[in-house]
Parts: sequence; structure tokens; C-alpha cells
Amino acid sequence: MKKYNKITGMDLARRQFKAEKVESYQEIEITPQLAAIMLSFNRENITEAKGKITEYAQAMEEGRWLYNGDSFRFSRPKTIDGGSAYASMLDGQNRCKAIIKSGKTIKANIILGLEPNTFDTIDVGRKRTQTQLVGRTFRDRIDNSGTASTITNAVQRVLIHDANLSQKSGLKPHNTSKVNITQSDVEAYMDANLDQLLRHHEQLREIVGYQNNVMPASQMMFMFHIGARHHEEYTKAYFRQAFAGLNLTGQETLYFLNQFLHRARSEKIVMADRVQVCFKVWNAVALDGAKAIGKAAGLKVRSGENTNQLTAPSAKAIKDFLGQ
Repeated sequence: MKKYNKITGMDLARRQFKAEKVESYQEIEITPQLAAIMLSFNRENITEAKGKITEYAQAMEEGRWLYNGDSFRFSRPKTIDGGSAYASMLDGQNRCKAIIKSGKTIKANIILGLEPNTFDTIDVGRKRTQTQLVGRTFRDRIDNSGTASTITNAVQRVLIHDANLSQKSGLKPHNTSKVNITQSDVEAYMDANLDQLLRHHEQLREIVGYQNNVMPASQMMFMFHIGARHHEEYTKAYFRQAFAGLNLTGQETLYFLNQFLHRARSEKIVMADRVQVCFKVWNAVALDGAKAIGKAAGLKVRSGENTNQLTAPSAKAIKDFLGQ
């Protein structure tokens, strides 16, 4: 790897940060103007971390940001959509945005010519999350980072369900060995089912809204998706009652579930326990219909009950919810 010192950041910008082999430039002054140019090469990086940007900018404004040998990294040029070859920023967007926000100039290294897949290995000690990595893979098909995060987290749960593992422990019934859900597993499922996942995400959002205080979006999403694989219209009707609290009279099993979910949030009942209750109730209602559990105490999960799988709704349950 060649090292260069007597060159400016604007010199590199005029080259469009292109290099066929790895080149390292040390103690380059990164001005707000240069940072803005560098960001225009941020074609494949992860979603910005607003908290980090604010933290970094404050440190820069207060003079606490010192040169520490850290680097801004760019890939070797590669052709995009059959057009010209471009270098891409692999790491550094949060620092660039902090420089612009603070209006300060900092010193840092710039490395060019890295392998494009270097992205997945950088930031030791600040490991890219599976959500960030998968979101990057599907960024051309999912245009909203929040949607990507919700779906990615949900798919991890879906795969746990499909492997007949406990959402609470990650174990199969009567088993002590865990099955690891990998990034490749998540990507493969998303690639095969993304249109359906996006449709289910939109349907769920229409039912519960953007700000739902009952459960996090990814937790509702994975259960909605599994249910909708069994019967989409039934699942929509079920979720309107269970999670949106609509069309309830106070006598249905889902009234007790909705009340439990609101109470669980205020009482800070752990999420895994809430999910187990949701599984129990879904299965009871799927088997015996809208009034399967007649009192709130009946929601308690007992040893041996199926809380690994969401079963398909019976004809009785479908009739109770859809009148069919």
C-alpha cells in the first residue's frame, strides 16, 4: 500500500477518489466543502446515525476532536448500471455530516482503492448490525430505512418461528441447542418474499398507524406476516382488534389481549413474555374462535403450551372474524 503525504483532499476530489490499488493519504485537512464533496460519493453506505453526528459535531465545535489516525475509506471504481466507473465511500459519512454541521475542519487519513466488500469488515468495535448490512443489500428495493429496519428485524423472528424455535430462548421444544439465524438466511428469505413483506408491512401500518404504543413495529410485523401467510384477510381483521383495539365490546378474547398489551407496556413486562402471550392467544382463537379465552387470567402462558408456532385459523375462527 502506497502512502502519500504532500497532497490535498481537493486533489483527491478532482480524481473523484479513484484508485485501482490501495493508496493511503495521511493527515488530510477535511474542510466542510470537502466533506460535502465526499458525501456525494456515499452511494452504498448505511443510514446515517443522527445521534453520532450530533455528538461528533459538538466535539468538533468544542475543539475536542483530535487527529487519531482514523480514515475515510473509498472503494475501487466499479461500474454502476452499465455506466461510468465510480468510487464509493465505504466509511465516514457521519463524520462528514458532523464536519458540515459544525463548520469546522479536521484532520484525518483518506484511503482509496479498497475492495467494495470491505464495507462488511470495517468498524472493529463498532460492528455493522445485521439490519444495516441487509438494509444495504436491499436499498434499491426498499426506499425507506425505517421500513428496511422493521422488515429485517421481523424476518429474523419469522425464521426463528419457521425453525420451530422459541421466540424467548431460541431453542426447539425439549432441546438445549440453539440454531443461529445468519445474515445470509435473512437475505435469502427477503429476496424470495420481499414483495409480500412490503405488502404486509403496508397493510400493518394502515391498521395500527405510524405510532403504535402497544408493541414495536418489528414485533407486530413478524406475527402479522406469519398470520397473513395462513390467511391475509383474517389476519387483518384479527390485528384490527388485537393491536388497534377496534370493534371490541369487552367480551372477546382479543379485548383481554389488547388490555394486557397496554398494561404490559406500562408495567415493563419483557417483550419475549408479551410475544408468548400473543402466540398463545392467536392459537386459542385460531382453534376455538373469538371467545376462546373468557377472562384475562386465561392469557397466562403455562408450561407445555405451544408458543413456538402460529397455527392456521379454523373455519370457526374465520367465520367469527369475517362472517364467512
